[in-house]
Amino acid sequence: MRQIRVGEQIHGSVVQSRGIFVGVVGYEQRSTYVARKLPRDVKVLMCRYLSVEKFSYHENVKLGKDLGWTGIDPGQVASILDREIRSQLSEEQGSIALGIDISSMQRTTIAEIISFLMRSELSPQIDIYLYYADAAFAPPDMYPPVKESTPIHLDFCAPPLWADTPTKLVLGLGYEAGRSIAAVEEFEVSSGWLFFPTGGDPRYEGCVEEANALLLSAKDRFFVVKYNIYQPIELIALLNKVISRDILIGRPVIVPFGPKIFSFCAMIVAQQYKPRTTIWRMSGGSADALSDRHASGGILTLRLMIGEPNLPMS
Repeated sequence: MRQIRVGEQIHGSVVQSRGIFVGVVGYEQRSTYVARKLPRDVKVLMCRYLSVEKFSYHENVKLGKDLGWTGIDPGQVASILDREIRSQLSEEQGSIALGIDISSMQRTTIAEIISFLMRSELSPQIDIYLYYADAAFAPPDMYPPVKESTPIHLDFCAPPLWADTPTKLVLGLGYEAGRSIAAVEEFEVSSGWLFFPTGGDPRYEGCVEEANALLLSAKDRFFVVKYNIYQPIELIALLNKVISRDILIGRPVIVPFGPKIFSFCAMIVAQQYKPRTTIWRMSGGSADALSDRHASGGILTLRLMIGEPNLPMS
């Protein structure tokens, strides 16, 4: 199984002019923000989460039909990507481009795509670009109790033989009130790492601080690591430093609340430490708070590289 690494951060907007793009047609206005900027030569595949047809969903669907996008079932994203990549490789010489927009993508879908790329023999022939459009600030909603608590994907789950190893908890903080405490209770830990997002709207940072005040006040047991959401390469280095330490004394479990870019970076680091590191998802299921998030206006673009296992991470 190969490893995915971040090759470089590209400043600017959408750099893709050909190949395949996979994103989301969802209820958030920002779900199509990146795709709107693509040239018509790109084959656009848009995951459709049919369970939530509200807010900007129908507007996004209409836009997709007008522009000739192809709607796909998120549960079939790996097999569809495999088919489309093989089709384009049969028609072109050399490599093809694949763009992945995680802005409104569910974390389970991100994990499935990363798993596919780690396992596919086609990966060395793909130039991979990751896009992330940060959301403009909106006040937090009321979040219900956690109803779903499970590993995010089989490829990011430590096997049962490590179950008796002490859990070393790594939390990506968001402004979902009560969720970080729920994670601490789920894993019955008395200490851990808190990754605090910065670099965006100061109002968001204030809400994150308020939602996680109890854990943030326990500075002798829960250690705060501040990261900039627009500097993912530095975030990967910070996560790598923490996980490489914790794996020597326990079983790292990463629970990625907050910005999707943290979830992606956590997966990039966790793959290096398979099978000892788990990424865990917790949500309120169908009762979770929803809102129509708009893009803040910027697009973060990363060029990804595929390497052999155990190569040094970026």
